[in-house]
This record gives sequence, structure tokens and C-alpha cells, in this order.
Amino acid sequence: MVEQWAVVKLADIAEIQTGSTPSKKNLEFYGGEYPLFKPGDLGSIYPVNKTEDYLTESGRDVARQIPENSTYVTCIGATIGKTGFVDVPATCNQQINTLSPLTGVEPKLLFYWMISPQMNRQVVLGSSSTTMPIINKSRFSNLDSVLPPLAEQKVIAEKLDKLLAKVDSIKARLDAVPDTLKRFRQSVLAAAVSGKLTEEWRKSSTANAEEDFKALLIQEKEYLDRKKKDDETKIIKEKQKFRKEVTNGDVNDIPSGWIIKPFFELCLLNRGFDLPTAKRKAGDYPILSAGGEIGSHNEFKVNGPCITVGRSGSVGQVFYTTLNAWPLNTALYAKSYGFSDPKFIFYKLKSMDLTQYASSTAVPTLNRNEFTHEAVAIPPSSEQTEIVRRVEKLFAYADKVEAEVNAAQERVNKLTQSILAKAFRGELTAKWREQNPELISGENSAEALLASIQKERKAEREKLKSKNKTRTRKAKP
Repeated sequence: MVEQWAVVKLADIAEIQTGSTPSKKNLEFYGGEYPLFKPGDLGSIYPVNKTEDYLTESGRDVARQIPENSTYVTCIGATIGKTGFVDVPATCNQQINTLSPLTGVEPKLLFYWMISPQMNRQVVLGSSSTTMPIINKSRFSNLDSVLPPLAEQKVIAEKLDKLLAKVDSIKARLDAVPDTLKRFRQSVLAAAVSGKLTEEWRKSSTANAEEDFKALLIQEKEYLDRKKKDDETKIIKEKQKFRKEVTNGDVNDIPSGWIIKPFFELCLLNRGFDLPTAKRKAGDYPILSAGGEIGSHNEFKVNGPCITVGRSGSVGQVFYTTLNAWPLNTALYAKSYGFSDPKFIFYKLKSMDLTQYASSTAVPTLNRNEFTHEAVAIPPSSEQTEIVRRVEKLFAYADKVEAEVNAAQERVNKLTQSILAKAFRGELTAKWREQNPELISGENSAEALLASIQKERKAEREKLKSKNKTRTRKAKP
């Protein structure tokens, strides 16, 4: 504690009230211009003056009216300690305690003290240890606070305004990076499946997807000639049937060496398999639902690499694993990659808006028949390999940037609390105190300020007591 500061209770420096909510059954109370704040409105370092709920004049008259420039602190529930500085006359619900600074207490300093780590520890330790944490008004009022001299209070508040605004600006820029990276990854995928990513590479390549496709047809015919009765035979016959039913369709401006074919030439998509929770046994093989991996099992249904697409619920989410896996019936899994690289197919699926093929029901379901016969541009096998290499290199760069941003965000989040802690250890104003001893001593000292606050408060209480006695005499017959 700084030698020139006083240690006080919150009730010594602020008028403390608990909010109340006018009856919502009375429609005359709501729809006006007087703000009614809730815990969800709090949490910013900047002044708060807008909310969703507003009271009329009659609603305001039955609520606890809180003066402007008061600090609001949530006193119950999961958001206990969530704080806001409200710079307009307002009120709040019963989940909030408010602190209206007394004369001689800088309003913003009180707010910053309430969000400091020193105070946060007190709120946490002072709350009851029940399933619903709560700190009542009495216990809240008796929490410790510091009281610097008034001139120093203003300097601290001004310094914190500037420093925390800079930190918040940095945080805002960092928070915007994930969206930028998301757009970057999307643009990489778009460039990959359109051929732009390998435009220069093609200039020195003679690869041709038509030749790859013809070679695939020869392989399929040779396999059928063996007259095996297995899954591979079924897959080939399924594709042959599809080839008779569709035309190639129309895709404009395809790169040199690419071909236009129905999507099923990239891969066939089948519905996954049932696996009740009671029958699952932890093992080495991932269980893949519509949203990705949700556990493991000691058996598998599909050889890796395995690509799944959300079929029901999380429609269109695409997941890739190199492992053997058990895709559930809420997902579609890819089989028969033809002459394509599985990772290229994964990126192709990731680039597509598959939600447009979902049913508009309560539980959306992806209809694979609506897009597996649509025409797509398919690059040669060797170019697919090059596309995958380039995509993964760019994605690795994005992942590195993301990791660095996450680390920076953690540092910035800690920086706010570090600055506040230093402020209330007196470190931000140590030099100022050396240069301005006359503003922190004598009649300007914290002790003199506290005595003045107590004197004024005592006078207000005496005045209120006198008014109450006068009312009582007038009320007697």
C-alpha cells in the first residue's frame, strides 16, 4: 500500500445500492427512455449508456434511481464481478450492486478499482460458496478499497483511460485477425480448385486429366474382367450406372489439361453406419459424426484416409483423417477416389457451399444426389498433388500466424490486469508524487480527504434524520 493513500471500505467512499426490477406485468412501466441495465450490458472498459430495456417515468419512479457516473457490479451468478461504468442516470436489476462515488472520489477511479485484480480477488473470496455464487450488499459494502489524494485520483484515472484505450485498440486489431485468416484460407481454396494457384506450374507441365481418366476406365474394365464379387466391383458398377444417367454438364473457362466430369468421378459418397453409444468401446479408431471426431472405437468401417461430410445436423462440415475410421450415419463418407488425391477432394469439398443442398426441415439433411451429379472441373493427378502441396504450405503459414496471434491475445489480456495492478500499487504515479508533494499532503492528503467525506456524510445523515422526525410529527393527529 502506498504510504500517502488511505485504506477504506467501499461503503466509506460510495453510496451502495442493489438494483430492483419493476414488475413486468405492469406494461405502463416499460417502453420509455430510462435505462434498465442487466449483467449482460456490462463488461466494457468504456462508459455504458445503452441497453435493451427502458422504463417510462412511472417505471423509473418505482425503481432505484442511480445517478450518472456510477459503477455497476454483478453480484450473483456466473458473471459475478462483471463491471460497467454507466455515465447516464439509470437503474438496474437485482443482480447488480451499484456504487455512486461520494464527493471527493473520482468516478472513473472507483470503476477502475472495481475491475482491478486486487478487487477481483476480494469479490471471488467474498462470495458465498454455493452452486450459485453471490455476494450480498452487506459483505460487498465491507470490501476494502484504496483512497489516494483527490489530485492523484484524477491523474491515475487519466493515465488508465489512455493506457487501457491503447490496449483495447491493440486487442481489437488482434481480434480481427482470425476473420482475416478465415478469408485467406477461403481464397486459397478458391484459387486451388479453380486452377489459379497452379497457373505458373502448368506452363511447364504436360499433364492431362483426360489421359488420367482413360487410364482409370481401363483399370476398372480390367478389374471387372476378373469377375470378383467384392466391394470394389460394386463401386465400379455403381459409377458405370451413373455415367449412363448423366452428361458432363457445363463448366466455363477450365484450365488447360483439366476435364469436366460429374462430381462422383472425384469420389462416391455413402451414408455412415449406426453405432449406438452403449456399444462403443474406446480404441484406436476415430468415430466421425456430422461435426467431426467425437470419440474412438475398437473397430472401424472405412480404411483411411477417410473423408466425411456432415449429412444431418451439422450439414456440410468436412473432416479428414489419415486413420481407419467409423463414420456415423449422421455423416457421409467418401469412397472410390478414382485417379484423384484424397486430400484434393477434401479441399474441393471444403471449398463448396454444401448447405445449399440441405433440406429446409427442423433437422437439415444433406441430399448428396443433388450435387454428386453436378459437373466439376478436375485437374490431372500430378497437378492435384501440386495443389495439395501449395495449399498445405499456405495453410501452415496461416496456422503459424494464428498461433502467434493467440499468444499475443493472451499477453494483451494479461496486460490490462497488469496495468491495473500497477496503478493500484501506486507505480503509475510514483514519479508524479515525487514532483507534486504539496498535492498529496496536508489539507490535500488522503486522510484529510477521508475526514471531509465522513464529515459531509455525517451531515447528510443528520439532515435526513431531521427530515424524518419532521415527517413523523406532521403525521401525528
